[in-house]
Amino acid sequence: MASLLKHETPSLTAAGSLLNKTRLLVVDPQPVVCEGLRSIVLRSPLIDLVGTCWTGEAALRFVIRTRVDLVIVDSRMSPMSGLEFLWQLHRNCIACKTLVLTSSVVEEEMFACIEAGAAGYLCKNTAPAEIVEAILAVAAGSRIFPTSILTQFETRKPRRFLTARELEVLNLVSKGLSIKEVGQVLGLSQFTVRNQMKRICTKLDASDRTEAATTAMERGMIRQ
Repeated sequence: MASLLKHETPSLTAAGSLLNKTRLLVVDPQPVVCEGLRSIVLRSPLIDLVGTCWTGEAALRFVIRTRVDLVIVDSRMSPMSGLEFLWQLHRNCIACKTLVLTSSVVEEEMFACIEAGAAGYLCKNTAPAEIVEAILAVAAGSRIFPTSILTQFETRKPRRFLTARELEVLNLVSKGLSIKEVGQVLGLSQFTVRNQMKRICTKLDASDRTEAATTAMERGMIRQ
């Protein structure tokens, strides 16, 4: 994978062994893609395919109840997009690694996926052997992105993640609840909610809560 940049060289021990395989979940709305990925990963003795899902909602339920080391997910699913799925993992404090598959590379989408915690971003036309290699590399702690994109991202001002609580606050605000109402729903004081909103606006470079909610929806962090 000469066009990809890896951080940390994966080792066999880190990526998995016959006794400690990488537990993989495949998420794609197209059954033919799921089946193709299934046939690819089953060739590797280092990967244990624990499930396939056709929607982000089903995948989220799966990872909540089942231990998964890595999720390979389509970037443009609906109604929950791949980007929103990444943020939902963060919101639910689910620590599995993620590798995004896309039908075509879009730089801003890739930046958004990196920001949401994705460890890799690959085109669906990537050679099967390279997909397996990328899965094992990400499982071992590497990041798999086109070198030029990763370099650009690392020179940009990094945006900071919202905490699970901040996402809850912002989600309620986006539905039209007042600061007082948000506090009542979450059992927080109005002072605490206001401070949360100040931090949220700072992290999203937003001037007010309306702009913060709009920005978060555009990035797939919360749903409309």
